[in-house]
Amino acid sequence: MSREMTAAQLISATRQACTTLAPLPDTCRPETLDEGYSVQEVLHGILTERRAGHRVGYKIGCTTRVMQENLGIDHPCAGSVSAVDVYESSAELPLANFVNPGVECEIGVVMARDLDPALAPFDRESAADFVRAVMPAIEVVDNRYQNGPAIGVPTLVADDFFGAGAVLGKPVEDWRALDLAALTGRVSVDGEVRDTGQGAAVMGHPLEAVAWFANLKAKRGEIIKAGEFILTGSLTVVQWIEGPADVAIEIDGIGGVSVGFR
Repeated sequence: MSREMTAAQLISATRQACTTLAPLPDTCRPETLDEGYSVQEVLHGILTERRAGHRVGYKIGCTTRVMQENLGIDHPCAGSVSAVDVYESSAELPLANFVNPGVECEIGVVMARDLDPALAPFDRESAADFVRAVMPAIEVVDNRYQNGPAIGVPTLVADDFFGAGAVLGKPVEDWRALDLAALTGRVSVDGEVRDTGQGAAVMGHPLEAVAWFANLKAKRGEIIKAGEFILTGSLTVVQWIEGPADVAIEIDGIGGVSVGFR
């Protein structure tokens, strides 16, 4: 069995048991980011085979200076999102399904057509040509790691970088009329606004995150498919949920979504 398969199986088993992921054994622990992304690919093959849901989108984390400082990481990281973990407009989620859940306020994009690696490198403008729509989104995250980021960034990447699901709002197809960098988003918990932020917090512009991810996938020879979505990164600081709560996000110009934890 390959190192990637062993690591992916350990991560998959931990997720199924909803337990904390310990540092992976030296015999299979990914040592580089590229190895981490390879394990992530194998992991989602396992999840698909186990009917846990095929991949329908991606998330980009650590796109803001605040999050990079909080995690001690100086670059974005990406994860995959399975269909079983995606909800439309609103969701009710059991707290028992998480180790330590949190929420982020994000601008998501939906791809209009396959993004061919042969067209790389991508910049904000060329990446925009592949975007069909934008939408408000809650990324549900879960701090399921012993010692947090100390477990190693490649391992975090292998396990979708805290990713635990997404609540997606209605796609806005006339998005080019919007200044995505200037849009203000806010996250509320039990009716109280906890934080606000603008699209510019995400690498200067949400489409910069899309271009970064497109180049990452192109380097690996992988295609982002038409219809898949990308969560571009949180406009606000992650809000950790400590008990039953109702969460809502609203982004000016594109709408909002909600999630309840019970």
